[in-house]
Amino acid sequence: MSADDFQARFASQGGNPETVVAMLVEGLLALETDAALGEQMIKVVISKRINPREEIRRMRANPHIARSYMGGTPEADYQDASPSGFRLDKVYSSAGQGIGYPQEGRAKFFVAGAGADTPRPVELACNNAGLWKVTNFSSLTVGVKKPPSVAGDF
Repeated sequence: MSADDFQARFASQGGNPETVVAMLVEGLLALETDAALGEQMIKVVISKRINPREEIRRMRANPHIARSYMGGTPEADYQDASPSGFRLDKVYSSAGQGIGYPQEGRAKFFVAGAGADTPRPVELACNNAGLWKVTNFSSLTVGVKKPPSVAGDF
């Protein structure tokens, strides 16, 4: 995939905030194999008001975080991750998420991951072109359970 392909996909699917969250996680995962492309992907789906430098640094240092959100498990060293494993947790804090939460034109969803004890929030806002942009995703970049291969490596 190229950055142009990703941009075109966002232009056609960015009207769905749930899809935008999945695209963000896809960009976080891409940091592991092609850092420059991953950064470009992330910048497409986030608000221009965000400087994602710190979040990107944390993700590069801990690639198993993104794999956790793609269904990877610590027991399998997160190697069982796949795009089909991505899911939003619609039950966790169900009253405190969705489109129109916390106000009209905004959305909040929780991303589930096997490496985290609880789902992690992502906040979005709809821009004047009708596309959803991520406005806060810092919770996605904090640690997850260490896989056995690195648990004793300190």
